[in-house]
Amino acid sequence: MAGEADLLEPLDTVADNSTAETGAPTMALLDAIRGGAGDPRKAMLAALAGGAGGPQIDMIMKLIDDQGEDANTALREELMAEVREEQAEAVAELAATAQRLFDAQAVCAERLEDLAAALGACSACFGDNLLCETCHGAGRPGARAPEAAEFARYVMPAVERVRGALRRAARRKTWPRPAAPTMPTTSTMGAS
Repeated sequence: MAGEADLLEPLDTVADNSTAETGAPTMALLDAIRGGAGDPRKAMLAALAGGAGGPQIDMIMKLIDDQGEDANTALREELMAEVREEQAEAVAELAATAQRLFDAQAVCAERLEDLAAALGACSACFGDNLLCETCHGAGRPGARAPEAAEFARYVMPAVERVRGALRRAARRKTWPRPAAPTMPTTSTMGAS
């Protein structure tokens, strides 16, 4: 590629002009840039640190490294905060759903107890469970006297509906059915 060769040409010039004093760090810097291995800024600062700068350059290198770690730590903490927030929202949503389910279950359990009372049945098993701690399987509907208020609330509307349907069916007049046609026999056919 012509563009890449054009970019590397100045680096070759720097390598040719490097003195023995700065040669090794400069060559390491150029190798890092050419090979794409590592961070060229760090390689350049390392080259400067090995030169005349000494402790000041070492301090700058440490500050740069610390800034990179601080940025990573800050990013990590920011991501963790976002994850915690999302988890808190999910837990709150699950808690609300669980509460709605518990409330619905409580309403259904109360309604089942009322219906069992209306039918005179065991509210735990309706007499279907021989191991029931309440009735030992003897609590089927009608096993005990129904509670009047619950009977009037749940059973009487159904009984009245059935009675009304039976009364309407009895009032209907049935249409007379025509007599079944008789099939001509061979003796009636031959007589003509």
